[in-house]
Amino acid sequence: MQNTLSKMEMLDKALKVLPATEEDIVLTGIISKIAERIAVLKKVERTLIEKYESVKKTENKLGTQINAD
Repeated sequence: MQNTLSKMEMLDKALKVLPATEEDIVLTGIISKIAERIAVLKKVERTLIEKYESVKKTENKLGTQINAD
């Protein structure tokens, strides 16, 4: 609860000095978190593609293994 109160206090302080509304600040925070998550997902995607060469090759390899069973 202390953390939430602290964040609300920071929001109040920001609203006093910034020419923005509470909604603007909250939406900016949400958008930045979404952008961070997208960046992480793209990095993971690149790592997986490097590891497995390509999604199509992996799907083909799995399909071959399944059909062989």
